[in-house]
Amino acid sequence: MTTLRASGLPRIARCPGSKIHPQVLIGDDHPLANTGTAVHQVCAEAIAEGLETPGDLEPYLHAHGLTDFIDFKILCWQALNVWRPIWDSLRPIAIEESFERELMPGFSITGHPDILCETVDEKYLVVVDFKTGYKRSDYDDQLMAYLWLAWEKFPEYEMGKTIVIWCRDEETEIQNVSKAGVDGWEGRMRVKLQSDDIIPGEQCAFCPRWHECKQGHEFTRTAARVFDTFKAEAKNTPPTASDLALLWPLRCVLNSALAKYSTMAKALITQEGPQPTGDGKLLGIWEKEFEKIDAAKAIRAMSDILKHKPGTDEVVRNIPGLFKISTTDFKNAVRVNTKSGKGAAVEKAMEQLRAVQGTYKEKHRELRAQKPKK
Repeated sequence: MTTLRASGLPRIARCPGSKIHPQVLIGDDHPLANTGTAVHQVCAEAIAEGLETPGDLEPYLHAHGLTDFIDFKILCWQALNVWRPIWDSLRPIAIEESFERELMPGFSITGHPDILCETVDEKYLVVVDFKTGYKRSDYDDQLMAYLWLAWEKFPEYEMGKTIVIWCRDEETEIQNVSKAGVDGWEGRMRVKLQSDDIIPGEQCAFCPRWHECKQGHEFTRTAARVFDTFKAEAKNTPPTASDLALLWPLRCVLNSALAKYSTMAKALITQEGPQPTGDGKLLGIWEKEFEKIDAAKAIRAMSDILKHKPGTDEVVRNIPGLFKISTTDFKNAVRVNTKSGKGAAVEKAMEQLRAVQGTYKEKHRELRAQKPKK
């Protein structure tokens, strides 16, 4: 019996041959994946305990080997901020519970939804999934699988619902699903699994057997050649925005290939020690220690320290410019210190800051692919 993870079904739907398990499994030690795992754990435990805000996040930081504590903390707070407005209409019945069910002879599906709920009227079985990455449009098979798995254990519900919480965008996507809709999905997935076709594409970036797949390797090499040719041609013929957009899936595959290379290299170099790169250098795991300032503890002493230095009046006046205050952390601090009317309290606090020109607008522009808004 081959067991497939629900989270891998979007990839398998695009490339049925990727359902074959790799002979050698390479661990996924990607920082974003580790952050996502940690955020899921924080949210699951907070919701299980009925907390509106996350507790101490330091233990998760070390347990999951996270390096960007600020990003992790913001994602945890934003996830629960989005969850808070909808939790009154839902009643959790299972949190991070593992399910497994046979789909067809030779294949079973396993998965553990972040939160499994029922609506307060007990009519809907609801799957809630937290997503810490940027918005994508290929998650339907994963959520349908969760609902299909849960419906076997909880058949009394007449209707289903899936809720995706996009932590970074602080948005939710809600979809009602009938039992007939899930049955239709089950039939389509059975047809997909009967095929062994290898169909390279953007999904190669998420394939655990990419390192053993000849078609995936050739697709990656083709992507590299396309970019190399593109670079040469761009000198004579400036590319259009459309030309660049069409290269985006290839870029994703190349980035993933580089990440997998780094994972393999890190593991082997750790075991065997530094290795020559062929250009007079050594590839190794080098440690470097940085000393950082704890702003909460240092801010009181810093003013006194700078005052004792001759000619530092200007520095002392600009001490506030040495620090940054997170808008998200400030709003969350207001919520924690407010028993009721939290939303109104946050808005009042922000208005007080705006009144003294204590806020400013800053636009961030980044290149990423996401599904268009309806």
